[in-house]
Amino acid sequence: MKKILTVSVVTILLNLMLYAQVWINEISYDMTGADTDDFIEIVAPTGTDMSIYGILLANGNGDVSYGYTQLSGTISSTNANNGFGFFLLLSNESSSITPPAGITYLTVTGSGFGSGIQNGSPDGILLLNHSTGATIHGIWYEETDTPPSSITRNSTGSPPGTGPYSMTGVDVESLGESDVSDVGMSLSMSGSGKSGVWEVPTSGTPGSMNTGQTSLPVELVKFTFLLKGNEVHLKWITKTEVNNYGFEIEKCLTQSLSQGKGVNGWEKIGFVPGAGNSNSPRNYSFADKNIVSYGKISYRLKQLDSDGKFEYSKTVEVDFGSVKDFALFQNYPNPFNPSTFISYSIPQAVHVKLSVFNVLGSEIVTLVHEFQEAGYYSKEFSIDQNGLNLTNGVYFYKLEVGNFTATKKFILMK
Repeated sequence: MKKILTVSVVTILLNLMLYAQVWINEISYDMTGADTDDFIEIVAPTGTDMSIYGILLANGNGDVSYGYTQLSGTISSTNANNGFGFFLLLSNESSSITPPAGITYLTVTGSGFGSGIQNGSPDGILLLNHSTGATIHGIWYEETDTPPSSITRNSTGSPPGTGPYSMTGVDVESLGESDVSDVGMSLSMSGSGKSGVWEVPTSGTPGSMNTGQTSLPVELVKFTFLLKGNEVHLKWITKTEVNNYGFEIEKCLTQSLSQGKGVNGWEKIGFVPGAGNSNSPRNYSFADKNIVSYGKISYRLKQLDSDGKFEYSKTVEVDFGSVKDFALFQNYPNPFNPSTFISYSIPQAVHVKLSVFNVLGSEIVTLVHEFQEAGYYSKEFSIDQNGLNLTNGVYFYKLEVGNFTATKKFILMK
């Protein structure tokens, strides 16, 4: 008997981009001459509450922080690009910089920012989680050697936590000396989000797209899967897309209980074309119908740009492990019309009866009446396929296996 798998719905709200969600996009400490009119530009999705984040200034002489401020405000949709907007952090040395209309910005007059951003050799800027002090993104500039592994906490500006602030494994760039020494120049990102590269140097563009920054990320906001019989139905939603060629769907069998061995490699099992460029939500789906054993199966998306660049989503894991208990699961969908799936599990070989009843207790149809091996099973109940003329209302389905009996109700809503 071929084993079929239980219906379940697992929704994983990633709230992450396929590339990066929030990043330092551009910095300068000399926009008008004499090391004045500096700024730090951050990119984040429109609507982002910036109070979640803070900016730490670091001095390479001793690798210690010399200033910190918590950010504030909400990213405006004004001047946004494909769902992402700009945030400017200014100091009291930034009086000649006029942010573009609608751009969210904050001017800091103390907390180590009173004298502006330092241009020593080297220095650094870190974007931190204001609650935990975790490094999200950063740049280490005017440095020819490897950046330090961490920054020691200085009380100035009261950075979060006790430090030190780790830079190992995060996107912190090391750039050559005097990269922003020319008046009006800045260090800025080109390409797509944090996966892009730093340009050295470029004309400062506080609060707007950088030179060479042709696109901002594809935003994946939801990744779900539904087990339907012996099929896995993957569903995902993008909020915005730029240069999106499409998605390759990859699968990995992390263990195969029926075969008694593991399979560690990822394999491509399908492709779904992307929308290219889109400012509105897009829904995608893919059905994996090649389920031949049960165990743990992982899935991920490989998002491809039209120029060949790619980025992986996080993985979702479907666990079809060995059955330990008798169980009858809630049908899906519920309410339903015209069909729904009723699923159950049996830990041993046994005779199984699955029936549907009306509210008066009269049996309408028997869906299963046979001997079955241990495993997960799913049976479709359809008022069309079963030739039933049923009215809207509440019905019941009952599982009888040995000494185990369970009943659940479901609703037909035409």
